Amino acid sequence: MELLMKGWDVRLLNSIRSGSFICEYIGELLEEKEAEQRTGNNEYLFDIGNNYNDTSLWAEVAEFMPDAPSSSSQVVGESGFTIDAAMKGNVGRFINHSCSLNLFAQSVLYGHEDKRIPHIMLRC
Repeated sequence: MELLMKGWDVRLLNSIRSGSFICEYIGELLEEKEAEQRTGNNEYLFDIGNNYNDTSLWAEVAEFMPDAPSSSSQVVGESGFTIDAAMKGNVGRFINHSCSLNLFAQSVLYGHEDKRIPHIMLRC
């Protein structure tokens, strides 16, 4: 739905149970430096950051995959990553921010074990 003078928006017809999966935030993966250099619309940028060595964020991963190598330990420098959904993406890019949170972003690893580049899942 397009809101008057506000752009696009996602609305639901039914209630969603707390904790339900909504969608993955999908877009072009950029190194933090490249994202900072881009000009134009930054409304669709999702900063993944560079907290991938924070063990408290990944405690469950170590529990389920104790022998998994951490390719993030091979990183040179502290550059993080950003997802840019301005030109490529899915319905997640139309979900607006809110001062009263009703969604949260969850970092998930699947298809690889690189903590630097988690998939961002939006949950209710």
